[in-house]
Parts: sequence; C-alpha cells; structure tokens
Amino acid sequence: MQVRLGIIILLAAALAGCGGQPVPAIDHHLPAAIATPPNDAALLRVARTGGVAELLRANTLVGRQAPAVEGVPVVTRLLGATLEDETVYATDNAGRLVAIDLKSQRARMVATSARQFTATHDGTILGVDSAHRPVRLINRQFTSYKVTVEKGATLMRAPGDQILVVGNRPGTLQVLGPTGEVRHLPIPAGRVTSTWVGDLVAVSTDSGVLFIEPNPAKVAPRKPPPKFVKVKGSPTVAAFSPSGHRLYVARKTGGLVMLDRFTRLQLKELPSIGIADGLRPDRSGRWLIAHSSVGDSLWVIDVTRWAVAWSGTAPWSDDLPQVVDGRMLLIRRKADLVAIDLADSELPTRGVLAGGAGDLYIMLPWVPKAAPPPGPDAIATAAPAPPATPPPAGPPQSAAPIPPATGATPGANATASIPNPAGTIYVQVSSSQNGGFAQALAKQLKDGGFPAKVLDPKTSDESYRVVVGPYGTRDEADAVGKRLGRPYFILTPGAGDT
Repeated sequence: MQVRLGIIILLAAALAGCGGQPVPAIDHHLPAAIATPPNDAALLRVARTGGVAELLRANTLVGRQAPAVEGVPVVTRLLGATLEDETVYATDNAGRLVAIDLKSQRARMVATSARQFTATHDGTILGVDSAHRPVRLINRQFTSYKVTVEKGATLMRAPGDQILVVGNRPGTLQVLGPTGEVRHLPIPAGRVTSTWVGDLVAVSTDSGVLFIEPNPAKVAPRKPPPKFVKVKGSPTVAAFSPSGHRLYVARKTGGLVMLDRFTRLQLKELPSIGIADGLRPDRSGRWLIAHSSVGDSLWVIDVTRWAVAWSGTAPWSDDLPQVVDGRMLLIRRKADLVAIDLADSELPTRGVLAGGAGDLYIMLPWVPKAAPPPGPDAIATAAPAPPATPPPAGPPQSAAPIPPATGATPGANATASIPNPAGTIYVQVSSSQNGGFAQALAKQLKDGGFPAKVLDPKTSDESYRVVVGPYGTRDEADAVGKRLGRPYFILTPGAGDT
C-alpha cells in the first residue's frame, strides 16, 4: 500500500509539471470532514444561556427527532465540529474549552489550562496554555508545542503537524513543529489568511497580495510564479476558496477581485459591491459572503456566475451568516433565525426559527446516527424543502495524495443505504470550469485504482464534474468517499444527467 501511495504522489507531482492547469502535490490532504453533505444537513443549535443543545434540519430549521444534549454550560463561541468523535467544541465565558458530545448526549469541561482557542476547518482545535505554548487538540489528544508565543497571537493550521503563528506585531510569520523547530518567515504589515489546509498564506497589503508557502519544498511547479501580485484599489481582506484554488480579495475601490492561486493571475472583478472587511466562503465552494466595513450590509456572491445572488442586511458574527447545505443562507433577522434558498431564483424563505437569533449555530459535517428519518409530525410542520439537486458547482479541488482505506467511521454523508437498481450513485470530488484540470484529476484517480470519469457540462453555466463510480447504494459510495480522503459529495444524477 505504501508503494501505491508513493506512486500516486509522484503522479500528482508529474501532473503539476504538465501544461495547462497545475495540480500540486500537498503533503496533508483536505479531510473529508470539510465536505458539505449534499442535502438535509444537520445544524446544531446551542442555547447561549446554556442548558440545551439540539439538532435542526439546516434547510428548514425544523427540529430533528433526536435527543437533545442537556447540561451545556453558558457558551460564548462555537469553535468547530469533529467527525471522528462526533463532538462540537465551544468556549465558555471564562475562555475554557467545552466539549458537546453528540454521541453520548453529554457536555463536559475539557481539563486543560489552555485558552485563546480557535479552530481549523477540519475541526482541529488550537490554543495557548498557561506557559504561553501552543497546544493542538485532535481526537481528544492534546499536543503541546515547545515554543512560547506572545499573548494574543493568531494560530492557524499549517501542513502536517505544524502550526502557523502570526503575532500582534507585523513582520514575522512563524512555522512551528511539535518537537520545537521554528522557522521565521518575514511578512509585511497586513491581514493574513491561509488555505484550509495551511499550505499557502496570503498577506493583503495596500498595494497587493503577498503569497508565502510555509513548506516551499512540498509544492514543485515547473516555474514558480511570482510571490507578490499587485492589486489596484487597496486590498482590505482576502479569503481562499475551500480547495485553495482561488483567492478572493476585497478592495477599498473596485469591489472584489478573483486571483488564481497557481498562476497568480487576476481572473475576474466584481465592482458591484461596497467596501468589505469580511469574507466567508461556504464549504461547497459555490458561495462567498462579503460583509460591509460600515453597518451590517451583506452580499452573497454566486462564484460560478461571479454575480451577486443576494444582498441585504444582517449582523455578522463568528457563526452567522453562513451558507449551509450548499444553497441555504442562514441569517439573523431581528429576533429570528431565517433560512433563504439561494439556489431558487425567487430567493424564498424556507424556514424561520422564531426567537432563534439569540442562540449559537454550527453546521455539522455529518448527520449524527442518533437522528432518525423525519417522522410524520416533522414532515407536517416543515416548510417545503428544496428539490434534490446535484451539488452546486464550485472551484476545482486541488489534487492530493489518496490514502489507503481506513476503519469505518461516520462519514460526511452518512445516510441510510438505499439500493439504486440503475447503479447511478457517484462520488463527486471536483467541480471545475477547467476541462484540462478535470481530466488530469480523473486520470490521477484512475491510476490510483478508482473508477473515475468526467461529466461534461451541458450548458455554459455548468462545470466539468469529476466523479467516481457508479455504485449501487449510498453506503458503498460513502465508503469510497472516505477512502479518497478529500471533500466529496454523493451524487445521483437525474434522468438525462448522466
């Protein structure tokens, strides 16, 4: 198996050197937990005053028929959800770490001196202990780093078991290893962001964007592009797409601009929004939320059309607004929580949770097993659910090494296994406007032993979709998706959509 994995990594590196869109080899794949379930996502509601955490249906905001977690202390922030142990982590009003265990329906305080917690997109929890050393929590195991950091430093994910540290004073980005190794990378003053796997950092300055690779030897393009890209209009903030293929940059003048992560070319501009100081891509890669630097104005951009799909006002916080289920915008509206269907041209409201604005919310990257199918009462009270559609198109996923099969764990798309006589259930791993990229990725997957192919677009608005399959049941497809070790969707093409 190690030989096979080495061959796959070499193939990814070889593809990076070919003509067309480069496909980089990344030493740590994007976990499947980052993927968004294709429909009926689970949303956890946590009472801000403590007491109860309950599961909702993200697309209608109707409660699931599942036991609530009781005894939750007062929490001020939800950090992240981990697929492996089915736990949501939060912090209380003293900055202590709280674990909300959905498997056992219990909440507990985590025994650690660490504070200043943050979370990465795969659910890894980072913090700083009482000796000012960074700590990392994965699978309920703490790793303490041997280097101290200054108070208030920002911790971010880096490739493998490293972490990135951005201090309060501009000038240095640190890359820390768990055994004490430290690398100092000079950076200018500006706002810092990184890809979801931490393999590339972008610093927004008044005149452009500086790209920094924490592990430059890990990515081997044939001709490394320039690291600094001039951007007119005075950049304010930037954010990577989930795949890391695109960088979205907000500016003081000229609205948004889209950069290609590999070529560093400016691809598109969107001048029809105001000055944004916050950007939030959704996990599917299709939607980008921009928050105004003045007031509570919001714009939701459909990245596939590069156009504003929705605009309005809503408060901006750590948990909301966000797009869940690949199509549903959740916002606070006065005292309520509201779900707006972005995939419907009429932008209908699919759900309203009266009095829900005061609580905290997090979308889970899996549907907990404790949640049974909806009963008659839930169906009767639910708002009309959107029709099942293929997952929305998004930026192409960067190719990554494909790990061997692992033990059975709840998948990002764990649902009941429903046989499909036609055998048309697929695992979708990429959606791209670049046909060459899609073909290269499909070839890499085929070489790794997976039955991959490209579904060509039928209209100019569609994308090239890389899928693996077909399979007879969703469980079979989900098992393959977990073996891939990358974001995936379960796709059942409709009639005429194969």
